[in-house]
Amino acid sequence: MGDDLREKSFEENLEELEGILEELENSQLPLSDLVKKYERAKLCLAECRKRLDEAELSIKKLNPDGSKEDF
Repeated sequence: MGDDLREKSFEENLEELEGILEELENSQLPLSDLVKKYERAKLCLAECRKRLDEAELSIKKLNPDGSKEDF
């Protein structure tokens, strides 16, 4: 179920997460469907956080002293 999230870009996962959250907020779905959507949202969120952590680590490797550089 979550393996396909790794194949998607960060932006695609974020878009799916936003769509699910909108559905959850405005939904009249049965409880079982809401639970499935919630579980999927958790997976999307976890993948987005993982990608952000990886990006932060990459940036820190490029600038190991922690100083901020203006571009």
